[in-house]
Amino acid sequence: MKSMSDVMLQTHFNKLKEELNKSLKEKYDKPENPAEITLKKVFNYLKAKSITSQLDSDGQELLEHVAKQLDDLKK
Repeated sequence: MKSMSDVMLQTHFNKLKEELNKSLKEKYDKPENPAEITLKKVFNYLKAKSITSQLDSDGQELLEHVAKQLDDLKK
């Protein structure tokens, strides 16, 4: 038979486990905004083109605008 301290310890452990699972679920299971996904893809594409010097001034301006939009979405 379990002692009282073992039961209390198990209860405490279970509560901590539930809190951890809840916080992980909140962190990783939140649905992403479709607009944010699209902006990230556009940003990554433009950034790659920028690195290889394949962007003109309009492309560079678009890259900066997309980066600003992504920053605004994160706030």
